[in-house]
Amino acid sequence: GNIGGYLHDMGYRVLLIDADIQPTLSSLFEITKKSDYGLVEFIKNLNSNCISNTKLGFDIIYSNDADGDIQYWLSSQPDGIFKIKQAIESLDVTYDYIIIDCQGARSPLSNASLMAANVYFSPIIPDALTAKEFFRGTLDAVQKINNLKKQCHLDESNLIAFFNQTDKTVDSLELQREIKKIIDDNKERFSFLKILSVNIPKRVIFKVAAKNQLPVHKIKEKKTSAVSTSYLIKRLLENSGLLKEIP
Repeated sequence: GNIGGYLHDMGYRVLLIDADIQPTLSSLFEITKKSDYGLVEFIKNLNSNCISNTKLGFDIIYSNDADGDIQYWLSSQPDGIFKIKQAIESLDVTYDYIIIDCQGARSPLSNASLMAANVYFSPIIPDALTAKEFFRGTLDAVQKINNLKKQCHLDESNLIAFFNQTDKTVDSLELQREIKKIIDDNKERFSFLKILSVNIPKRVIFKVAAKNQLPVHKIKEKKTSAVSTSYLIKRLLENSGLLKEIP
């Protein structure tokens, strides 16, 4: 959400899609023009009328799948893994960036999101449980989706990862080093993975931004940090190589 808001303020046309089974993105920003339809109709019916408008100017397809039924529907469809890709391709509106927010763990909904994506963008929180999930869940899921893309003669996608909610504790720094070492030792296996050098530290400003339903770069930051959060997000995007020329 924060990256989408930042890209919009840079002048890009942005659509956010909330495909997380815990749909926090749908309530993160104030919606001023809300469609009667959401994620369910977008996936099932390829309905372009599902796009809502936020107060901040960018568009969103909110989740209206409170009971999680779309997961079961996708798993029951022979082409379920391609449904979000098909829905995006059916849009009659052009965007510079379409950002799908999905769960890192494997599920029919996250697999369909991965299949639709050109690039995967994943934060890694430097704690033991999250690190295990990244290797066991995210990397494994991306490998399997890329293998399927290859079989379908589709371009494989890169995974761009960065450390999020970091701090300067010994445990956090040591875990970051361990993760980087594992990746360096398995470069051939994880050839699709790029770890950015930019870290996003744990800061109260993210909670303040969420409370005010704003992207974090719109919150005035106290000058207690050497580097502002807005600058870090800018660096994150620059280092990712994902920035396009503004039309």
